[in-house]
Amino acid sequence: MRWWLLAVLALAGCGAETGAGMSATVPTPTPSVQIDFDEAAAVAAKEGTPTLLQFTRGQAPPPVWLASVYTQAGKVTDLRIDAESGQITARQDEGADDAAEAKAELSAVKLSMTQAVEKARQAVPGKPVVTAQLEQDDGRTLWEVELIGEDRVVGEVKVDAVTGAVVTEPSATPGG
Repeated sequence: MRWWLLAVLALAGCGAETGAGMSATVPTPTPSVQIDFDEAAAVAAKEGTPTLLQFTRGQAPPPVWLASVYTQAGKVTDLRIDAESGQITARQDEGADDAAEAKAELSAVKLSMTQAVEKARQAVPGKPVVTAQLEQDDGRTLWEVELIGEDRVVGEVKVDAVTGAVVTEPSATPGG
C-alpha cells in the first residue's frame, strides 16, 4: 500500500488492513456522501485498471475514496476522489517498483475489481462496500473486499482473481 494512503488512513483512524476473520470499525459513508463505491470505481477506471479503492473520512471534510490504478502508460497512479462530487482532487504517480508489482499481479487476473465486488455482494448481501484491493496471499492473487454493516463493523470476503471463487467465508459482521 502506498505511503500516502497509509498516512491518510492513520489520520482517519482506520487500519490499513484487517487479518482474515478479523473485524475493524471504519467510517461509514454518511448522507453527505453522494458517490458510492460503484461510482468511485467508474471514476478510477477512467484513469486505468483499479487495484485498490477504499472509502475514508479524514480529519477534515470532505470524505474521500482513495484509489490506485495501473495506467495504460505502465504506471501506478494514486487518486483521491471527493466522495461528495466524484471529482479527482489529487493524483500522484508511484515509482517503477510499484508499477512492476502491479503489472505482475494484474498479468494473472481474470476477474476485474467490479466482478469481484459483485461476487462479494452475493456472499454478503445488502452491505455497502468500503474497500476492494488486489493482493497476494500464499501465492494466490486475490481481491479482498470489505463490506460494512449498520453497526460500522467490517466483514471481509476474499475472491480468487483468477477463478472467481470465493476463497474465504465472509467474516462475521456482528449486528449485520
